[in-house]
Amino acid sequence: LEEGSRFAQDFWAGVLHLPMLNYTQVQTMVYLAISLLGFLTIFSARTRGPFCSRRPGAPLLVAGIFALAASSALAGTDFLTAMSPSEERPRSALPCRVIGAVW
Repeated sequence: LEEGSRFAQDFWAGVLHLPMLNYTQVQTMVYLAISLLGFLTIFSARTRGPFCSRRPGAPLLVAGIFALAASSALAGTDFLTAMSPSEERPRSALPCRVIGAVW
């Protein structure tokens, strides 16, 4: 989020009290949101009624816990920066409060 944008000042930093993010952190935040929503869609699409009406099978539950935990852990580390060949790339790790807001 741009430092000077009105949205960032009024809502993101003012109302939510979340830290300002650089471009690579915004990319990481979008990755985390897509990853979480994509996997949680499996839980909601597997039944005709509410997603909590039937308990998921053990393999799906284990895969879900692993995938969601791995996505959150990768978003909280500088994994993207470490894998990048460029040395000048800014930090990509998200603060825990931002990860919580995405969840």
